[in-house]
Amino acid sequence: ATGKNVTIGITDTGITSHPEFSGKTGTGYDFVSGDYDRDGTGGRDGDPTDPGVLNSSENWHGTHVAGIAAAKTNNGLGIAGVAPDARISMARSLGTGASGYQSDIADSIVWLSGGTVPGVPRNPNPSGVINASISWPSGTCPQIMKNAIDSAHARNVPVVVAAGNDNSDASAYTPASCPGVINVAATGITGKRAYYSNYGSSITLSAPGGGA
Repeated sequence: ATGKNVTIGITDTGITSHPEFSGKTGTGYDFVSGDYDRDGTGGRDGDPTDPGVLNSSENWHGTHVAGIAAAKTNNGLGIAGVAPDARISMARSLGTGASGYQSDIADSIVWLSGGTVPGVPRNPNPSGVINASISWPSGTCPQIMKNAIDSAHARNVPVVVAAGNDNSDASAYTPASCPGVINVAATGITGKRAYYSNYGSSITLSAPGGGA
C-alpha cells in the first residue's frame, strides 16, 4: 500500500523541483500546445516543469497533486504522501490560466499509459495508474477523451479523476463522465460531502478534500 515499484502518472500543470520528490520523478513530458505554453520553448518538449504562477487561477496544482500522491514520509519535511514509495511521472497538459486543449490532455493519458503519440518519444516507463485531477463541464464525455481513457484501460492502466468542484452532478463533467474512470468526490472535515464537491451516481468513492 506504500506504492513501492509503482509509477503514478499525473496529467496536470507540471511539477516543480522539491525535496519531497528527490529521486522519485521518472520520465515526464510537456504536452501543452504553443498558445497555452509559456515555458520558453513554445510547445511540446521533454520538460514537464511547471513554469510558475501568473494569476490566481494558477496555483502549482500539479505539484500539489504529486505531493498528495507520493511525497516522502518520515523526513521531517512537509506532508506524507498516500503512496510515499511510489515514483511520479508528470505529463504537463495545462498551461496559461491552468487551461489547455482536450487533445493535449488526451495525448498525455495515452503517453503515460505507454501508448504511442505521433511526434512524441515513447514513454520508456509507463505508469501503473494515472491521476487526472481536472474537471470541466461538457455534458457528456467527449470522444477524444473516451478514446484516450479506453486506450489506457486496454493497457490495464486505471484512470483516476476528479468529480469536480461545482456542487453539481458529476455526470455533466469531463473526465468524470467518461466510462470506466475511478471518479472521486471530496469529503470535508466532518466526513460528509464537501460543499463544493460534485456528486451523483457516477461517483466511485470519496476522499478528503478539505473545507466544510
